[in-house]
Amino acid sequence: MMKAKSRVYLFTYGTLQRNETNHGYLADAQCLGSALTIDPYSMFIDLDTNIPYLTEQPTTFVTGELYLLPDAQALNQIDWLEGHP
Repeated sequence: MMKAKSRVYLFTYGTLQRNETNHGYLADAQCLGSALTIDPYSMFIDLDTNIPYLTEQPTTFVTGELYLLPDAQALNQIDWLEGHP
């Protein structure tokens, strides 16, 4: 019996988006289009690295892009890039 492949989605709002520096990590992913967070957050940009990040302080909804990743290994590579966890 074959196990059904689970879908892995990724919302990105920073350097992984199209035309940004780390978008190459999503070369094998399918862009599903623009997206908006369900909950509001506060977005900041680290002045030393120029990398955006979110905090849970509810200020505004964040616009980004939604991707369907080819597999969980692709998510592991993104987690490595982002230093998560």
